[in-house]
Amino acid sequence: MAQIPASYSRKRDIAVAGQIADTSLYNIDGTCVAEGDIKTGVLVASTGVVSNGHKVVKTATAAGNTIVGIAQFSQAYSPEGQYEDESAANVMTHGRIWALADSTVTEADCAFGSFVTFTATGTVAKGDAGVIKTGYKHTGEYTKNADGTILVKVQVLEGAVAPSASAGA
Repeated sequence: MAQIPASYSRKRDIAVAGQIADTSLYNIDGTCVAEGDIKTGVLVASTGVVSNGHKVVKTATAAGNTIVGIAQFSQAYSPEGQYEDESAANVMTHGRIWALADSTVTEADCAFGSFVTFTATGTVAKGDAGVIKTGYKHTGEYTKNADGTILVKVQVLEGAVAPSASAGA
C-alpha cells in the first residue's frame, strides 16, 4: 500500500479564543447580534435591546451588565476572531470554552474550580482582581499561543451568579 506523505508548514496553537473546548454538554445562543465589534472569547452582556427578534449584545464592561455568556468562535461569522458591528453573533451560555485572558494572567491563577473574574474589556482577569465577578469556574487549563495570546478554559454556567463575599468565596 502506498503511503501518502504529509507535511505541515506551520505549528498550530492548541486553541483559538472562543473555541468550544470539548464535547461536554454546551449551549450556543445563535440569536444574538453584535453592538460594536466583539472579539471572540470575551465576556458579553445584553444591551437590553431586541432587534427583529434578536438579542443585541456587547462586550461586557462593568459589574452591572447583564451577562449573557462568552462570544464563541465561528468559521461562518467570525473567521477573523471577531464579530463585526451589527453582525450575527454566537454566544456560549453554558459549557466549556477557551476564553481570552489578560496578559497578566498566569497558569497559577487558573486553579481548577476557582471562580473567574473579568476585566472591563471582557477578558479573564488575574485572580479575583476583575471588575466583573461571575459564577463561572476555571477548569485548570491554560495556554499561551505563539503570538503571546493567553487563553484559559472556562466552565460557563448558565444562570450562575457571582459568589458573595459572605459566602466565603
